[in-house]
Amino acid sequence: MKFMQAGRWMAAVSLIGLAASAAAAQDAAAIMKRAVQAIQNARTYQAVWQMTTSMGQMGSMTMKMEIKKSGNKTAMKMSPVGQPTGMMAMGATMANMQMVDDGKTSWVYLAGMNGYMKQPSQASNRPNPAQMMGIGGQEATYKLLRTEQVGGKPAYVIQVIPKNANDPRLRNMQNLQVLAYVDKATGRTRQMRMSGTMSGPQGQSQPMNINMIIQNEQVNVPIPDSVFKFTPPTGAKQMKGGMGMPGPGMAPGGGRP
Repeated sequence: MKFMQAGRWMAAVSLIGLAASAAAAQDAAAIMKRAVQAIQNARTYQAVWQMTTSMGQMGSMTMKMEIKKSGNKTAMKMSPVGQPTGMMAMGATMANMQMVDDGKTSWVYLAGMNGYMKQPSQASNRPNPAQMMGIGGQEATYKLLRTEQVGGKPAYVIQVIPKNANDPRLRNMQNLQVLAYVDKATGRTRQMRMSGTMSGPQGQSQPMNINMIIQNEQVNVPIPDSVFKFTPPTGAKQMKGGMGMPGPGMAPGGGRP
């Protein structure tokens, strides 16, 4: 009799545990959805994102991304911070760029080449902060891990688990872990971390770590139209040919929840 009672008690505890796990998963998805929708539904968005990437023997670099968006107009400037090391120094040079899209025309200026590209505006070519930050939707599931202090404020730590291992953005990636840090009070994403291993030169596996911190974020603050006007820097030449425009998919599973 006592054995049967103990069995029923253990079964009840197991069911409670399963229910709690399901609720946590739903809560994590809801937290991420709200964080992304806060940007998707905003009339204007502007922020500075600072992203540090390290890849073992290949070196490291830190890039600052200044993003401004108003309706279908977007402006983004990427520039290196500090001194990049190893092979990443070349990547920092190529990533030193400016993009302006006024809703009709897109321009991309590459500082390392002092050249720019121009083409008709397309939604797929505009950096989309919500998609870049969301890492989600039907392409990922979410798991609430814990809370941590970020900038002196408590934040949810949510693991983002991409569903599609064949996603081209995950090519050559192993042991991938993506964490999103969402401010408990505001429901806004404050930081993102990605770690794993990636194939390097001669097929050697390299550890990879990316840490992105979101700074000076403002929503629904007016942005002057002059921000979305492009003037080629002195001496810059227009480049023709097969160099494509950068798209918004800057993170694994960068879809919408």
